[in-house]
Amino acid sequence: MQEEPPVSFEPVTSCYGTRWYEELFALYLLVVIVMLLARVAQLILAFPRLRAIERLSPPDPERFSALWSRSGDRARSLSKWTALTFLLSCLVCSVSVVNTLSGVGTQKSSVGSWILLDLARRFSEFSLGMLLCAAVYATGFLAEWRLRARWRRFHLSNSLPLSSKD
Repeated sequence: MQEEPPVSFEPVTSCYGTRWYEELFALYLLVVIVMLLARVAQLILAFPRLRAIERLSPPDPERFSALWSRSGDRARSLSKWTALTFLLSCLVCSVSVVNTLSGVGTQKSSVGSWILLDLARRFSEFSLGMLLCAAVYATGFLAEWRLRARWRRFHLSNSLPLSSKD
């Protein structure tokens, strides 16, 4: 009787390293994280100052409005960063998938598992970008919510008319 040769298992690895646009996207994500931390720090520092202005006797609506407006602009800018990060995540993912699938046409053997591994890696980059989008958007949303609440409280407690900044 003939013996069967032992079956060996060799994991499938991608034969390509990271591409230049993926490294640039990773650098962009790092910049967004640093920017997010800086904006959060600025907003956290603004809230006690707003509270201190509220407690002044007599109230100073001009100073409160200026600080509130600056803080609101910072919070709203986070939603713009979210949109840009989302679009760049989609772009990097789609270009990576196109490159992976176009590489299949040049292969002479079946590379189904290689394709799946490479696509999984590309979608993990996309998922990281989406996770960062969610964090930036949630931070901006919460900051704007707190600023609106602070605006209402200031104007109602000092019997000032509410303006269109509600």
